[in-house]
Order: sequence, then C-alpha cells, then structure tokens
Amino acid sequence: MLDLKAIRRDPDLYKASHASRGGDPAEIDAVIALDEQRREAITKVEALRADRRQISKQIGRAKDAEEREA
Repeated sequence: MLDLKAIRRDPDLYKASHASRGGDPAEIDAVIALDEQRREAITKVEALRADRRQISKQIGRAKDAEEREA
C-alpha cells in the first residue's frame, strides 16, 4: 500500500516509478486529485457535524416545547 502523504510530498518520484513499471504517470495525478477531493469532503462533513452539535445544544437549552420545535 502506498502512503498518500509521501505521494503528495514527492509525486514525481512516484510518477517515475509507476512509469518504469509500464503505468501511466497521469494515474498518480488522478490519485492526488481524488485524495484532495476526499480531504475536502471530510472537512465539509466535520463542519456539518459541528453545526449539528451546536443546534442540538440549542434545542437542549430550550425551555418549552414550542421553542424546541422552532
């Protein structure tokens, strides 16, 4: 298994290695792009979870049923 941090650090090394085995170096660029998309998605999910936690706390602090529904 390849280390994504190492690929991000030195993509040219991995492109050359992949090419020497008959692979397309553009595949390494695709891996880097997909990793970046995954990292962005994780950031968005974490932000949404933080929002959900904050709203849950506000609901818990609401005193009456009408206020909780709002």
